[in-house]
Amino acid sequence: MKESSPPFFVTLFALGVLSLTIHNALRFGAALAAWKTIQQYAPFPGAFFIALSGLAWAVAGGILFTGLWQGKSWARRASFVAIILYPLYDWGNRLFLQASPSRYNQSFVLIFQAVWICLSIFILLLPSSRKFFAERENHDR
Repeated sequence: MKESSPPFFVTLFALGVLSLTIHNALRFGAALAAWKTIQQYAPFPGAFFIALSGLAWAVAGGILFTGLWQGKSWARRASFVAIILYPLYDWGNRLFLQASPSRYNQSFVLIFQAVWICLSIFILLLPSSRKFFAERENHDR
């Protein structure tokens, strides 16, 4: 039996997850590479937080991307959780952990994230997306 490929919008969503995964993996690597400099200039929790959060989101994103690409039903449910948790993490980082948060682009980031959240939820609720994940779940059984 031929396995169905992800619908176009699920593919786009998965690629968005992959890009955030790569961003966080690079964040982890950059924190390790510049550990001493970050420790010197960044306030607590500094390099440790940057490295740990980058690693955690890279691993979680890699697992989520793989699940989305393979059409695992848990990946669709986990996506809804990640759609809420990642912006909360980002805003917590911006508002509470940055030494001098940039107020100039906060409205842009807020609008961008709101659009991303709405678009992501819309994609995951599309009938073609639901059908893809349901077919794959039934195929795995």
